[in-house]
Amino acid sequence: MKYLYDQFYDHDLGNQQRGKGLWKYVQRNYDIVKGLDVGCGRANGVQYARENNMDVYGCDISEGAVKCWIDRGVSEYCTVCPADNMPYADNEFDFVLCSEVMEHIPEEKTLKTLKEIYRVGSDKFLFTIALAVEQIPVAGLIQSHINVHPPKWWLEIFEEAGFKLVGVATNER
Repeated sequence: MKYLYDQFYDHDLGNQQRGKGLWKYVQRNYDIVKGLDVGCGRANGVQYARENNMDVYGCDISEGAVKCWIDRGVSEYCTVCPADNMPYADNEFDFVLCSEVMEHIPEEKTLKTLKEIYRVGSDKFLFTIALAVEQIPVAGLIQSHINVHPPKWWLEIFEEAGFKLVGVATNER
């Protein structure tokens, strides 16, 4: 999967709005001191947040994303690392966003990843998780949603990782 993302992010031709909307929502609804975007990809959200006076950092497993970070002027705020082993201090961020990432994490690394995200955060967390396989596999060959489960499964593993859930919404049918 890492190879796939290194190739995918090695250009800046993707959705330029991806990530921005969630940071706009965060800006309108939360007072944050320091934020982290786990799985920031091309760092659209990090760029938007920093341009709007939010102290936000990003991390992603893809080394291919670095070119985009440089082009966006946010490379000094972004780090290449896996979400289950981040180089941040305990409780370093009061807001952690992890959007459309967990379904790409192998199931056997899910609990470790969630515990790591919980470790670096201190107060507020916002996750969005796809609950279905992708409609169009990458390059017509690779299904990157490899960790697809119903909401009940996710709720249980979040609680096992230490999270106290205060709001949950699904579009499950």
